[in-house]
Amino acid sequence: LELVQLNAFGAGLIKIWAVVFDVMFVYSGVYRYIPIRKSIYMQSGSANVKKFCKCFAVPEQIQNTMFAVVLTSNLNESCNVLGNRGYRYMNLNAGVLTESLYVSARLLNKIAREEHFFYHDELKKLFQIPESESILSTIVVGKSNR
Repeated sequence: LELVQLNAFGAGLIKIWAVVFDVMFVYSGVYRYIPIRKSIYMQSGSANVKKFCKCFAVPEQIQNTMFAVVLTSNLNESCNVLGNRGYRYMNLNAGVLTESLYVSARLLNKIAREEHFFYHDELKKLFQIPESESILSTIVVGKSNR
């Protein structure tokens, strides 16, 4: 993230949530990453992969998820700051981060992909994401099949 200069992240318009299920030396839970401070803190100590899978249209495809990254934004605030194209800028920046995670995961011999078909309200409720936030992207990273 530090290598790419993305104004939306620095301005705090895109929020980054990491949901950890099965990562060595990391407690399971929901974490919030704050790029400007380069810090991460635990939002919630509960991350249930079975409940997480039920938030998606095809739960069987996400059962091997090690962790997920959820990108959110308050679109009203984003449009107030960036104008009428704020929504497009948020999606563009979310796409850049998604592709960066995908490439990084492939280099580590992991499987990563963006999940498009999810139940928005259930996912927000599960991870206690504020009501004003909208989910822009959900990336799941799992174990390699090799």
